[in-house]
Amino acid sequence: MPHDLFTPSRRVLMAGGVGALITACAPRAAEADDMVLGQADAPVTLIEYASTTCGPCARFAIEVLPELRRRYIDAGRVRLIYREFITGPANLSAAGVLLARCAGEDRYFEVIDALMHGQSEWANGGGPRDALLRIAARFGISEARLQSCITDPEAIAALERRVARARDAGVNGTPTLFVQHRRLDTALTLEAVSASIDQALSQTPQS
Repeated sequence: MPHDLFTPSRRVLMAGGVGALITACAPRAAEADDMVLGQADAPVTLIEYASTTCGPCARFAIEVLPELRRRYIDAGRVRLIYREFITGPANLSAAGVLLARCAGEDRYFEVIDALMHGQSEWANGGGPRDALLRIAARFGISEARLQSCITDPEAIAALERRVARARDAGVNGTPTLFVQHRRLDTALTLEAVSASIDQALSQTPQS
C-alpha cells in the first residue's frame, strides 16, 4: 500500500489548516451523517468535535468518555453526537476518519476507540501504514479495502463537507464540546463536563 494513500485529498489537508475565516454559530442539533451514541430521546445532547490524531482527544476518549457513557449515555440521559475534524498530521487524521467510516455505523465507535488507544503508534510513530493496517485487520478490513476507503472520492468529499460545517460552527481545534448547544470553555475533565451536563439536566424537563 503506497504511502501516498495517507494523503487522500489536498482539500482535506487545507481544511485542517489554521487561520481560516470563521463565522461562529451554534452547531445544528443533528445532521444526516452524524455518528451518534445514546437514545434519540435523551433529554440532553452532547456534541463532540474530535480528530483521530489529536492527543487531547485521545485522552478524553480514554480517560473521560467511558465514565460519561456509564453515567449518562447508557443511562438514557445524554445523547452524544460525535463529529469529525482534521488536525495534524492532516493526512493521517483524514485516513483515520475514513477507516472508521469504512467499518460501518455499527462498528464506527469501536474503530475510533481503537484509533485513540493506538494513537501513539499509528499517528505519532514511525510506521503509520503498518500500524493502521493492523487496526483495520482487527475489524475485518483488508489492505485492499482500506486502500479503497482512503482514496474514495465520495468519502473524501463528504469528510470535507463535515469539516466545513464544523468550521461554520466556530470549531478551530479539538476536542471541542457543546452541551445543549453551549460551548464548554473549561478544561474537559470528567468533573467539568459532568457539571455542565448535570446543570443542563436540571434545566430540562424529565419524562
